[in-house]
Amino acid sequence: MKEKQKAILISVVAATLLLTAAVTYFLVAQLQLSFLIAFLLVTGAFASITGVVMRLLRERITNKLIKLSKDRQEKLLNNYVRQLKLYKFILWQTPLYVLVFLLIYHYTPYMLQNLQTETIIEIVVIMIFYYLSTVLNLLNKKLVIKKLKENLL
Repeated sequence: MKEKQKAILISVVAATLLLTAAVTYFLVAQLQLSFLIAFLLVTGAFASITGVVMRLLRERITNKLIKLSKDRQEKLLNNYVRQLKLYKFILWQTPLYVLVFLLIYHYTPYMLQNLQTETIIEIVVIMIFYYLSTVLNLLNKKLVIKKLKENLL
């Protein structure tokens, strides 16, 4: 990786971490959210935004992958197939988590007396962010696998 690309990558990661810290602090200090809920909201939102950006840059990314050597492409293909299986598992698992959460909340209200409606809404928003991120990553991985298979044949 070139020095300029490394510097850009480090600066993007640093900016994301600072932005995450700033927004989390704002949510905790101003809106009185718990730190965990605020952190999960921010990271869930950033994961969804990253998925959208990756979706917009998908052609550019796949074109760069196709330029790699055949051996490297085969290794990446195997890696992406494993990741696709993991994303499919997460895709089916997330609605089950929501269902279990709602069942627990409905049938055992005495266990969740401290949870307020706002907290439940925040948890649902976090689940939606991560579900959207998973769907976008799944679609991106499918496209990359398809392009790599076409190029290897």
